Amino acid sequence: MSFQSSTTSRLQTTTTNKYFKWDTQAHKEQPLFIHQLAIMEQVISKALCDHKRTFAVRVDLRLPKGEVDSSNNVLKRFFASLKAQIKSHEARKHKAGGLVHKTNLRYIWAREHNHSLHHHYHVVLLFNKDQFSTLGNFESEKVNLFNRIVTAWASALAKPFEEVKCLVHIPKNPYYILDANSLQFTEQFNALFHRVSYFAKVRTKQFGEGHRTFGCSQK
Repeated sequence: MSFQSSTTSRLQTTTTNKYFKWDTQAHKEQPLFIHQLAIMEQVISKALCDHKRTFAVRVDLRLPKGEVDSSNNVLKRFFASLKAQIKSHEARKHKAGGLVHKTNLRYIWAREHNHSLHHHYHVVLLFNKDQFSTLGNFESEKVNLFNRIVTAWASALAKPFEEVKCLVHIPKNPYYILDANSLQFTEQFNALFHRVSYFAKVRTKQFGEGHRTFGCSQK
């Protein structure tokens, strides 16, 4: 067997085991990619190394109807914009003499397609909980984490904020707080992992079209 073939086989190996290391959403009708589950565990663990208290947020980013970005460059622009906003916020707070809790933004994403929503991305964003602990009021015009996320998506799409706001969807129960020093840490990690394990599902992902369907922060 060639190296390329063995690597492809490894990346596409799936599991239907609900209790694969951590609690997952796998079942007989919904197999999950094992390699992607392992990557998600690594990203969350790295976030906890950066910040002992980590704030995780689930968000869905939708592309405008009829638009397709096969390169996923729109996501690169989104993350770059969000990181720049965070750094700017930290710099302003430092200049004002405030206590700065720096965030090393980490993330996991999965690209999906269905006939009702077209192309869209499921994303989990991982922040320093000492800096961000809520999205804020979705209707407020004040600068908050939700508006930063919308601003980043608007920048990525090169469209006005108000036009893009409806393309940023916050699902039910979007928050997860992980505290490495908490007695409930295992339960906290397990709850988040169960939620994001859905990203590793085989169904609704499109293959063979020249674009990635799963990714994460690299550093």
